Amino acid sequence: MSYESRLYIMDRSVIERGPHWDAYVYAQKIATIDMSSTPEGFVDLFNEPIDYTIFVDGENDTDEDMYGDHLKYTSIENVIGWIKNELKQDGYYRRLMPLLGLLQGFDPEDWHELQIVHFGY
Repeated sequence: MSYESRLYIMDRSVIERGPHWDAYVYAQKIATIDMSSTPEGFVDLFNEPIDYTIFVDGENDTDEDMYGDHLKYTSIENVIGWIKNELKQDGYYRRLMPLLGLLQGFDPEDWHELQIVHFGY
């Protein structure tokens, strides 16, 4: 069995509750892409733990992947930079170009806080 990766592009938001209430953090799923077995070093990009849950199956929300690891994220810029570097080094993997095209289509100014979340399955 191989380790497979799915990425969730999330728009994280914080709702301030007031002086006597904690802030509420939530994230809206914008896109999902299955990356299958990714090249070496790809999973290492995702090193910041999320502070919200994701609906991965439509019914149940979670902050853990199928291996019990807490979900982690990185920025669009980190993933784009890694892909471009990988392609320069002849690191061809057919799913990298569709991911690159998807991520380059986002203007971060149009969103609250875009995060790319890694989910292992």
